[in-house]
Amino acid sequence: MQPLARVSTRPRLILVLAAAVSISLTGFGLAQQRDRAARKLDKVQQQDLQVLVKAVDQAIAGSPAPAGPPMSWQNHYVKAVDQKTFIPFRIAIEQAALATPSVSLYLRAVKRAAAGPAKTDTRTGTNATAADAVEDAHFLDLRAEAQQPYTITRSLALPAGDYDLYVALKERPRGDGGRDKGAAAPKITVMKQALVVPDYWNGEMSTSSVFVADKVEPLSQPLTEAELVTRPYAFMRRSEIVPAAALRFSKKGNLSVVFQVYNASLDEARKPNVTADFTFHQKAEAGEKVFNRTDPQVFSANTLQPEFDGSIHPVVAGQEIPLTSFPEGEYRLEITVADRIGNKTLTHNIAFVVTP
Repeated sequence: MQPLARVSTRPRLILVLAAAVSISLTGFGLAQQRDRAARKLDKVQQQDLQVLVKAVDQAIAGSPAPAGPPMSWQNHYVKAVDQKTFIPFRIAIEQAALATPSVSLYLRAVKRAAAGPAKTDTRTGTNATAADAVEDAHFLDLRAEAQQPYTITRSLALPAGDYDLYVALKERPRGDGGRDKGAAAPKITVMKQALVVPDYWNGEMSTSSVFVADKVEPLSQPLTEAELVTRPYAFMRRSEIVPAAALRFSKKGNLSVVFQVYNASLDEARKPNVTADFTFHQKAEAGEKVFNRTDPQVFSANTLQPEFDGSIHPVVAGQEIPLTSFPEGEYRLEITVADRIGNKTLTHNIAFVVTP
């Protein structure tokens, strides 16, 4: 089994998302910023934002969260700029759970305060201050393929640290803000998600999240900033990752993984010497056994382009593995990344299942 120089798969139709309006609020003075942003919204959007902000305030204060349509969450971490980490995420909602595909979405990430006594924030009911929070809101009209859940794909950017992320979603009524006589009230749900945001700026060798993908599609040209809002998994600019919703793959398909390596030690020409090994372990009643491994991927002065500058560019590693030879069952992919100059090794483990 030979490693592939690039990860790519045959294109197919994917989910389309349409965003009508989005706002983003960060840092000090959230209430004032929220008021200014709300003035740019229509009446229904303003009302929805107020309802969702209140629902999150109550959830943070300890009140029971509204029991609306269940949401599933998936996120990844990538080194960004300005000492921050880029966090693309996907939220999935079953179509049958919503009475309308028009929804309002509000997110608030609150940094957990350091241990020890702290003054309680009267607005949030927690010991986190407004300067420790990031907010975002989107007003969306969702579309999905038949028999597939609605999927909302967006991103956050946060400094390193531990956060509680509150995700609030509300069905959006018709344009005048009213609803038909006898119609059920719009559903609201609030979900709390823990985020442990890594520090990619401390100089230590590290990697992004390992993306396990349904496919990684090449792009004919980089997306615009506006397009990246709704397609954050195109952050590599030359390709777009479609993360796998579940780690179950047919023998007829492929297993695609991709990740970035940061802060590797460099030689005098600012080139790293990094290897990535991919070993597949098959699970059995008696335990695990090595099923297969690929040849190591090597990223060094001998394999990288002359213009590659390790002080600027991350190493991008990945594999696309055909699963035809894999018997049905459970597996563990062990990825070992070694910095040969800095003498440091990192390991990631990905559990997955091969089906007929």
